Amino acid sequence: MCKFLSPRPFSPLASFGCSAVLALIATIQLRADVILPTGLAPGSQYEVAFVTSDGTTATSNNIADYNNFVTAEANQDSALAGLGVSWNAIGSTPTVNADVNAPSGGAIPVYNTAGQLVADASHRLYSLPDHYNPIAYDQFGDLGPTTAWTGSVIPSSDLDTPFPIPLGSPLEFGGFSADWGNTRSTSRSWMYAGVSDQSSILSLYALSSPINVVPEPATLTLLGTAVLGLLYLRRRQSRP
Repeated sequence: MCKFLSPRPFSPLASFGCSAVLALIATIQLRADVILPTGLAPGSQYEVAFVTSDGTTATSNNIADYNNFVTAEANQDSALAGLGVSWNAIGSTPTVNADVNAPSGGAIPVYNTAGQLVADASHRLYSLPDHYNPIAYDQFGDLGPTTAWTGSVIPSSDLDTPFPIPLGSPLEFGGFSADWGNTRSTSRSWMYAGVSDQSSILSLYALSSPINVVPEPATLTLLGTAVLGLLYLRRRQSRP
C-alpha cells in the first residue's frame, strides 16, 4: 500500500515510517474490534459483561470476595484493565442482590467482550424479554465456561420459578448449595439453570461500571505525529 503514496521509490526510512503508520492503524482497529462496540457516538456510555475464565467456590457470604475475584480476572487482560473502570460480580449473597451489587438500569447498553449487544432499555439485563446475545465470552474475548455462579434467579410470577439460593447461603436457604446460570443462554436461565454444592469450582459473571466513549488523546496524538512524519518524508522525496 505504501508504494502508492509516492511516484518514486521509497527510501528505507520512508518505508519504515509508512509501515509504522499502518501498524498503528491496525492496532487501533484491533483494539476497537475487541473492546469497543461499533456504532457508539463519542459522549455515549456502555457497560461490558463477561464470564471469568477461571473459577471459584461459592462458600463466602461476603460479596466483596466475588467483586475482588472478577476484578482480578478482568486485570488479566490489558485492554480491560486499561479501561479504568470498576468490576462487580453479577451475584447475590444472603445480604446483597445481584442487581444492587452490579446495577444496570437499562438506559446504558451492555455488551459482551466479543462486541455483541447483550441488553439495553428494551431488553434489560435483569428482566425479560430475553437478551440479544449471551454473556458467553471471557475477559480475553474467547468463549468461556458454560456455567457461572449467580446465587440468584430472575424475578417472575411463574409458579415454576424457584426461590434464590444465594452465594454463601446458610443451611436453611439450600443445604449449602447455590444457584448457577448457563452462560450460553439468552433466556432467564442465564441467571438460573441449576444448583450445585458451594464447594464446586465455577466461573462468575462480571459487569463493568459505565464506560464513556471518548477519543483517546494519546493514540490520536501518536497517529497524527506519524502521519505528519510520513507526509514530510514524501515531500522530501518529491523535491528535485
